[in-house]
Amino acid sequence: MGMQKDTTFFVNVLNSYYNYLRKRVICKSTPSIFWIEPTNACNLICPMCPTTYASPDTKKGFISFELFKKIIDEISDFVLESKLLQGGEPLLHPQIAEMVEYMKLKGVRTEIDSNGTLLTEKLARNLIEAGLDFISFSFDGYDKETYESIRIKAVFDKTIENILVFLEAKKRLKRKNPYVRIKSIVQKDKRFSEDKKKKFMQRFGGLPVDEFDITEAFNWGNEKVAASKVYSLGKVKKIEINEKNERFYHPCQRLWTTMSILWDGTVVPCCQDFYGEYKLGNINEKSILEIWNDEPIQLLRTKNIKKEVVDLPLCSKCSIFFTPTVFSIPTYFYGFPSLLKRILGYGLYQKLNHKLSAKTKISKSP
Repeated sequence: MGMQKDTTFFVNVLNSYYNYLRKRVICKSTPSIFWIEPTNACNLICPMCPTTYASPDTKKGFISFELFKKIIDEISDFVLESKLLQGGEPLLHPQIAEMVEYMKLKGVRTEIDSNGTLLTEKLARNLIEAGLDFISFSFDGYDKETYESIRIKAVFDKTIENILVFLEAKKRLKRKNPYVRIKSIVQKDKRFSEDKKKKFMQRFGGLPVDEFDITEAFNWGNEKVAASKVYSLGKVKKIEINEKNERFYHPCQRLWTTMSILWDGTVVPCCQDFYGEYKLGNINEKSILEIWNDEPIQLLRTKNIKKEVVDLPLCSKCSIFFTPTVFSIPTYFYGFPSLLKRILGYGLYQKLNHKLSAKTKISKSP
């Protein structure tokens, strides 16, 4: 059964490649990667995060377990992996462990990104025993002063303690999964010196941290994020398509490979659409596969193909249209990396990825 499902995933990824290269507006392939938002609420107010600047009129809420089950039931036959995040802190959801357990019951690989501030020993154990495949802890700053100036409302020592509790639970339970990443957004200044980084990493000695990811700060194409003082993020730039760069342009691969679902069932095309700017439909009203080829996403695909993205507010500030390609396919085409993760496992995949990757240790945010 496992081999048969892997074959199905492989064929679907190939079909995604074909639909993308042929510039098909209606896709016979299905989305391989999903972002599902447990909640758009967050317990922190980080100045470099778009969630902090959501309109005061934005309704906050939590996905119902019934709606969540409906999503998983619809996608379990074709999804390669699903990320339980979008605009909020996933661990705020009171049923987050049950959500992971249901996904694993349906054979769905599950990832969570968290700030780690809400972890308890019980929650850590529940997430691990539920079968979580991957968790990334966002921890920005190697000392108390830096961390608490960035992760506002978080307490340095308490968050460290929470992550240690999680790692100790994983070690005690003798579980290979979840793959644990600690991710830090840095800049080249004294706050993030190599000495501070080394001392920070030593706190986790002897515990099952699989990866430390050092990532360069990014403004998300958001003017308010860019204006924050905690990082030097530069101005938001609108893309231009002209005679000099037109030949490097390619449509956004996300429209042929991924889908994001907000807590209330609203479907958006992009994991960076934190505010629901481009509504493609709602799964309370239509199925996921109906929305996948419905008129709104067809229109977006058409605009991408025709290079008419400059008039789309969110897209017009995104650099994804000019990322490197091989044989006209973006080098990070969603689907294939996830397929490798599934076949090789996270650990072996990451080792292979680091060996083959030409990028430096400090990488751009997605």
